[in-house]
Amino acid sequence: MKELALNHLPELTPRTVESLNLLRLRLEQTAPDAKIILLTSTTPQEGKTTLALQFWQLLAGLGQRCLLVDGDLRHSGICRQCGLTGEHKVPGLAHYLSGSVPLEEVLYHTEIRGTCLVPASGTTSRPALLLEHPRFARMVESCAPKFAYLLVDAPALSECSDALSLAKVCDGALLVVQSGGVTHQELRQAAHLLQGCGLPLLGISVITNMAAGITGEAVSGEEVNETGAAVAERFSRYLEKILEEMDV
Repeated sequence: MKELALNHLPELTPRTVESLNLLRLRLEQTAPDAKIILLTSTTPQEGKTTLALQFWQLLAGLGQRCLLVDGDLRHSGICRQCGLTGEHKVPGLAHYLSGSVPLEEVLYHTEIRGTCLVPASGTTSRPALLLEHPRFARMVESCAPKFAYLLVDAPALSECSDALSLAKVCDGALLVVQSGGVTHQELRQAAHLLQGCGLPLLGISVITNMAAGITGEAVSGEEVNETGAAVAERFSRYLEKILEEMDV
């Protein structure tokens, strides 16, 4: 397997680690068999990719071998954040799904012990068709037994149908929400979209500034002031109510 050097990974501050560990424990309690997890959001720019990268690092740091699959063939946040653009671009998911290269050419070890990455690496004129190709399911089937967790970073639900295509091979979804960034109706529609394609909604992660929290937990972080924390707490209570209504 090839080695891949990543740049500019999001920092794991002590408070971020604490919040992400709470998220991990919540997922283990509510869905212990869910190992292939889709991460998506209602709208773009809600912090989904940053959370995916941070959660990936956290799991590996706890000794859980973890694969992160960049499922955004339109506007890859992972490639942008990790410096895998321009002259640093490498073969990735789009190349594998199109049949240009075999799986082993796009599966990379990274400098973070216990982690592997399949980057999107470039855009394509037919992302939806590529993600529907049986090669994606075969990739997941081949990789899943080798890792404790397989995280799939998907585009936002309001942006395109790609997340729903990726959902077909996942065990459950984590919906990432920017506190105050979406309406209650948009959030409800996103949750129903996921469940409509048969994918269990494992939880909702609330992002306030650079702090991650989970439904039912007050969000805290280095850059969250008292007002921001209060808003996040009210939003979390609303999300918890939605989950109860949907029997999640």
